[in-house]
Amino acid sequence: SNIISNATRYAKHTSIQTATKQRSISVIITDDGPGIPDHELKQVLTPFYRAEHSRNRQTGGTGLGLAVSHDIMKAHNGSITLANRQPHGLCVTLRFPRPRIQHSH
Repeated sequence: SNIISNATRYAKHTSIQTATKQRSISVIITDDGPGIPDHELKQVLTPFYRAEHSRNRQTGGTGLGLAVSHDIMKAHNGSITLANRQPHGLCVTLRFPRPRIQHSH
């Protein structure tokens, strides 16, 4: 919910898609907001880090949302990746391992 909340807060348009592969399930959230400076894409996943333009006192960001999202994904053996879109916007991909279904005989 933090990722979707950020997208709707900083962008006019947000899209949520899913994709499945043999070993993973992904949720892809894209927006047309300002994005995050390339040099900060990894830093925003650390606690209390606020990006220059989007994480400021006026918007109330504490710099914990993306870090908590990152920790939750790691706890579920998943990953979170952030990538800027051209000409602007952000793409956040949440990738979960696909559950293994065990068949009983």
